[in-house]
Amino acid sequence: MRAGNLSLGIESQGFPDVVVWNPWVDACAKLKDMPANGWRHMLCVEAAAVRTPVTVAAGEEWYGRQTLLAV
Repeated sequence: MRAGNLSLGIESQGFPDVVVWNPWVDACAKLKDMPANGWRHMLCVEAAAVRTPVTVAAGEEWYGRQTLLAV
């Protein structure tokens, strides 16, 4: 991802999907840590397991990680 002369590297392990979202006007107004027009400057990119949810049986383990790197 690039914004002007700034870059962001995004890596994930264990997650088959990526969710990209923005809270838009109504949801942004409910977020106490964002200004009312913050939705205009915000994009969330999250590693996820949406299409096929991860099911972990008792005694088993699952590992997932998302790494963001500012370059």
